[in-house]
Amino acid sequence: RPTLQFRVPRSTSLPSIVQEALPLGKAALLVAAVSVPVGLACWLISRKRMHVLPPYRKGYSRWLGIDVAVMAFACLIFRDAVAGTLEPLGVFAFLVPDGPNDELRQQLQYQRSTFVGLASLPLLAFGFHIWKSRSAAERPNPRIAADVAAGVFGWLVLAPLTFAVHFAVIGILQYLEIPPDDHPLKNMKLKSALDVALFFAGACVVAPVFEEMGYRRIIVPWAARKVERSWIVLAIAGLASIAFATGSSRWGPRVIVLIMAGLMLAMGIVARFRPRIPLRPASALVSTATLFGVIHSGVWPTPIPLFVLGLGLGWLVLRTKTATAAIVAHGLFNAISAVHMLRGGS
Repeated sequence: RPTLQFRVPRSTSLPSIVQEALPLGKAALLVAAVSVPVGLACWLISRKRMHVLPPYRKGYSRWLGIDVAVMAFACLIFRDAVAGTLEPLGVFAFLVPDGPNDELRQQLQYQRSTFVGLASLPLLAFGFHIWKSRSAAERPNPRIAADVAAGVFGWLVLAPLTFAVHFAVIGILQYLEIPPDDHPLKNMKLKSALDVALFFAGACVVAPVFEEMGYRRIIVPWAARKVERSWIVLAIAGLASIAFATGSSRWGPRVIVLIMAGLMLAMGIVARFRPRIPLRPASALVSTATLFGVIHSGVWPTPIPLFVLGLGLGWLVLRTKTATAAIVAHGLFNAISAVHMLRGGS
C-alpha cells in the first residue's frame, strides 16, 4: 500500500536555519546594546511618576468611522500616493536613477516613499494633534519616557518571539519543500551614504511611525469599542489577502483570514458563557493584526510572524494609550534586519 512520504532537502536542514539565525542574533545584540540602556534610563526617570504599563481602560477612543477612514488613509496610503504623483515631475532626480532592472525600480520606489514620509512627518503630527483637539476624543497623555521604556521592554519580548515563529514556519515550509519568498529589500544596493540613510530612515522611522499610527493607534482603539467594528477590519483584511497575495502562496493569506474569523467566532461563543472575557479588545487585536499581516502577503510566509508582532504592538497601544511604545518596538524590530543587511547579511 502506498504511503505519504516527505523528503527533507539537504540544503534546508536545521543547521541551515541556525546559520541564518545567528547573524540576526548578532544584529539583535548590537541593537540591544544601544536600546536597552536608553530603555532603563527612561524607566528610572518615569517609574516614580507613572506606570510603564498602566491598567487597561476601556473605550478611550470616541472617533467615528469617517475619522478613522481619513486618518488611516493619511497614515497608510498618503505617502505612496504623493510619491507616485511627484515622480513624473522629476522631484526625485537626485535619488538612484531608474532603469530596466526590477530590483532597481523597487529600490527607487522605496526611497521615494521614504523621502515623502520624512517630509510629511511634521504634517502628520500636527494634523493628528489638531484632529484630537477638535474632536475632543482623547485627553493629552504626556508620558514619553514611560512609553519609550515600554517600547524597549516590549521589543525584548516580541522580537525573539516573532523570529522564533518565523524560523519555525520556515522550517515547516522547508520540510514540505515549499520555498519561501525573498524580501525585495534584501536586494537593495546601498552604494552611497544617501542610500544607507534612506534605508535606515524608511525601515526604522517612517514605516514604524506611519504603520503604528495607522494600524494600531487609530484602528485598534476604534475597533475595541464594538465587536462589529473588528469584523469590518477582518473583512478588509480578507480583501487585502486577495489584493496583496503576490508571493509563492496566494492561498496562504486567505487561509489565515478564515482561521482568524473562526477564532473570533469561537471567542464570541465563549464570551457568552464567560462575560468577563475581554471580547472587544481581543477581537480588535486579532482583526488588526490579521490586516497588518496580510498587507505584507507579497513575501510569504511573512504574514504569519507579523501577525504575532501585530498582536503585541496592538496590546502596547491599548495599555499605554499612545503609539509611542509601539513605534519604538516596531522601529527596533526593523533595526535588527537593517543592521543585519548593513553587516553583509541577506
